[in-house]
Amino acid sequence: MQDLDLNTSTNTKKSNAIDPQVFIVWLAIISSFMMFGAWTSAYIVAKGDSNGLDFSLPTYFQSSTVVILLSSITMHLAYHWAKTNEITRLRWALVATFSLGFAFLGLQIGAFSQLTSQEIYFVGNSLGKYIYLLAGMHATHIIAGIIFLFVTFVAAIRFKVHSKSLRLITMCSIFWHFVDALWIFLYFFMLYNK
Repeated sequence: MQDLDLNTSTNTKKSNAIDPQVFIVWLAIISSFMMFGAWTSAYIVAKGDSNGLDFSLPTYFQSSTVVILLSSITMHLAYHWAKTNEITRLRWALVATFSLGFAFLGLQIGAFSQLTSQEIYFVGNSLGKYIYLLAGMHATHIIAGIIFLFVTFVAAIRFKVHSKSLRLITMCSIFWHFVDALWIFLYFFMLYNK
């Protein structure tokens, strides 16, 4: 097993400037926020045009919300354990977050099945289209987050994520917490605007 030499000190002056790669993650988040803002606005317009579409929000969406909250906790733990050089715990927390991400996707597929059983389809009703669009585009963000988690996990296996090398886990954590918060917003938005 490879030892981490984290006790070497360098006399470099810390800058208050944001890391360019972290900044790119923030730009991606802002772009996504704007897209979802446009789609939720379109959802409200479609709701006015839906002629009283009567449906229940899938119960799988509730389960998805619990799973995504748990994944946020495991992601936070992964970041914490990277900062404290608890590399084995970091790896397990990343695996747990990765697994919860896949569980979330499975629950979303179940939610789509519940929608079709209520005869809510992507085509045929404008409100139904936006439900699928919001949940589906969020799922693509989860897939991107899972890929990001995998890359971070591989780096952690190679001892490239630790207290002296936090850039990757920082970017992954920011993105994952964003998709978590985004789902919570979307869930309550759809719940109170159906």
